[in-house]
Order: sequence, then structure tokens, then C-alpha cells
Amino acid sequence: MSSKLNLEFVKIPAGEFMIGSDPSRDRSHHPDELPHHQLHITDYYLMRNPVTNAQYGYFIESTGHRKPLFWKNDHYPDASGDHPVVGVNFFDALAFCRWAKEQTGLPLRLPSEPEWEKAARGEDGRIYPWGDNWQDGVTNTRESKIGGTSPVGKFSPQGDSPYG
Repeated sequence: MSSKLNLEFVKIPAGEFMIGSDPSRDRSHHPDELPHHQLHITDYYLMRNPVTNAQYGYFIESTGHRKPLFWKNDHYPDASGDHPVVGVNFFDALAFCRWAKEQTGLPLRLPSEPEWEKAARGEDGRIYPWGDNWQDGVTNTRESKIGGTSPVGKFSPQGDSPYG
């Protein structure tokens, strides 16, 4: 595998988990998060962090794929190589996965909604990756006052899901 690509994965174990929101625990739930129910899925691997600008830049250099919407002068800002890429659509993400699969020989694809939810919320259906109660300073939100993206891993391990 190319050292420029540098993908890191975490194994999400097979088993039952609670998908959807529990209205008795999460008063901020949305109607499309219902019903709260148990689901079984097989084990799978998920990237530990989002795709970074640098990783996506390597994809663009290798394939000539279009640039993300917010890159200026056909390149991401110098200080943001380790930030998650933004301004890509579903089809761009699929193209990256196909290319990364060819580069690594790994069966890469986008996660399904249940896979993403189990990885983010754990088996117990917690509201946030770290638990049911909001905590300031463990994720990049308006409250953090960062005002943009931040380096992947900046909020680890305090903001991690049970699987890291």
C-alpha cells in the first residue's frame, strides 16, 4: 500500500446493537431515526478517521478526478492536509473508494447506514459516540468555536466511539 494513502482501520465486531434513537433517552431525536430497535450485523472494518485532504489530494494526482468544491487554486490550504476533505459528493466518495481499493487490494466501500451507526454509537445505542450526555470540547461543533474543520484525531480519545 502506498505510504501516501496511509489508511488505518478499526474492526467493528459482529453482533446485536440498538439502531435508531430512543425517544425516552434522546429528546432531540428526529422522526427518521425511529423506530429504536435491535439489529444484527456481521463484523466489518471501518476507517478510523475520515479521508483527509492529503489522501484525497493523492487520489486527484493519480486519477485527475475533479477537485473538491472548497479547494482554491486546485489545492487544499497548506495547513489542512490532515483535515477531513469536504466539498465532495456521493459519487466522488464512491470514486475514491474504487481507486483506494485498486491501490490497496482491500475490499473498500462506503459503509451502510447501520454499519456507520453501530461504529458511531456502539452496541447500546448511545446518543453520542462517548455516551448519552453532551460534553463540551470532545468534538468540533459550534461550541468549540473552531469555525472550520480540524485535524482528524484532534478529539481522540475523549470523543471516540467505543471502537476507537
